[in-house]
Amino acid sequence: MGINLLANIKMGPHRWNSVWMVLVILSAFRISDTFAKVYINELRVPQSVQNGTEDAVILDCDYTLETEDKNGLVVKWFFNKGGTPVYQWISKNKPQALGILRDRVDIKYKASEDSYKKHSGIKIIKPTTELSGEWACRVSSFASEATAASRMVVYAPPKEMEVTLVSPRPTLNSINISCWANGVYPEPRLTITLKNEKLEDVMHDSTWNDGAYDVRVSAVVQDEDIAELPAIFDCELKIPNTSYINRKSVLYGGPVVIVESANETSPASAPQFNKGRSTLLTWFNIILVLAVNMKIFGIS
Repeated sequence: MGINLLANIKMGPHRWNSVWMVLVILSAFRISDTFAKVYINELRVPQSVQNGTEDAVILDCDYTLETEDKNGLVVKWFFNKGGTPVYQWISKNKPQALGILRDRVDIKYKASEDSYKKHSGIKIIKPTTELSGEWACRVSSFASEATAASRMVVYAPPKEMEVTLVSPRPTLNSINISCWANGVYPEPRLTITLKNEKLEDVMHDSTWNDGAYDVRVSAVVQDEDIAELPAIFDCELKIPNTSYINRKSVLYGGPVVIVESANETSPASAPQFNKGRSTLLTWFNIILVLAVNMKIFGIS
């Protein structure tokens, strides 16, 4: 390229100025061809961690440097798109844990024996739910810069979870199924199903309480919409962006009919019966419920 440019220059009074310009252009091409560049090869951040179960987790930022990038090398970690780093390592200096990571990082941890990657990673001691969020690694030098980000969820399973048939019944021909869970983080998804079919008309309630969520769902189901008895209603809890799932079930054997004597007060809508008839339970339903329970729990 340089030869072609020199060949096209017309020699004249200003020929040396022209030659000088060509040399400057060639130098510019050489600089652009060898311009330093930082590459982040991989950002290794745990996708999910259960609260209180790990002594430590590692966040690692693997990168490639050109020779020129080794001058002025700085590695910074940011949390949830904050403008101030929560971890910083300036090459040939000790790393610093700042903000939310202050006193929560093993400063002596070495990510690599390479002196230019030695403290590029973070070893977080006993991670808790407040460390859930986006983690970004920024590698910079005097010549260039690169950034990569990934999310980590530190989740807390429910301290309590239950599904029940609410008493009394909403009406003579319907039931109310309620499922609740306390002390969950992040906010979970609760669903109630019948034969793997999700109930649609469900009431949801969620409350933030002491760093976690208390959640509840409930649904009213008409007896006529239950095709087969006994029926098993399942409540499923899922924590987003994790593999955590918890299920609870409740058995509904069908309505239990109570026939009252004529001497007792009956609801206006209830039929009246002759005097002297005692209270009668539908023993068939009771036996059916017991039989299903014995089958579920393996009682022969």
